[in-house]
Amino acid sequence: MNKSQRFLLSPLAIILSFALFVIGILFAEKIPFLTVLGILGLSGVYYFVFRIVKRSSKAEH
Repeated sequence: MNKSQRFLLSPLAIILSFALFVIGILFAEKIPFLTVLGILGLSGVYYFVFRIVKRSSKAEH
C-alpha cells in the first residue's frame, strides 16, 4: 500500500472511530460494555489525528 492510499484510509478510520465513540456514548446506559467501545473509539480518533499531524509536520521540514 503506498502513501496516498494510507493517507486516504486515515480520514475513514477517524470517521469509523468517531462513530464507535458516538454509539458507545449514546447507548452506554443500556449496555455497559459500550462504554469501553466509546473509550476505544475516542482513542482511535486521537491516534489517527495524531498520525496525520505528525505526517504533515514531517512534510514541512
